[in-house]
Amino acid sequence: MPLDSTQVHLKLPELLAIVEHGSALTNQLTLLYHQWAGDREWPEPTLYDPLAVTFALRPDLCPVTPMRLEVTDAGVTRPVAGAPNAEVCLHSDEARFLPLLLSRILE
Repeated sequence: MPLDSTQVHLKLPELLAIVEHGSALTNQLTLLYHQWAGDREWPEPTLYDPLAVTFALRPDLCPVTPMRLEVTDAGVTRPVAGAPNAEVCLHSDEARFLPLLLSRILE
């Protein structure tokens, strides 16, 4: 899952729903958010890991494309010609992912 395919943009209404919920989980997420945000006033975070983890349960949220990838000596992963050796998520469904994420966090 390339980084750009897992970018989920948490907008202010969703962020406030998490901050205002008041469960043990959302309180921890709120503390983490404030550490990340620092002195900035309500920046909208970009989430990466939640979509990658959700893929294990809901692969329909990030359909894959067969590709051949290689890793260069410099550590760069890039597509090359040849028989596929990986299935790669190029575009995720952020609109369907966010309600699922919030339904789990706000239980």
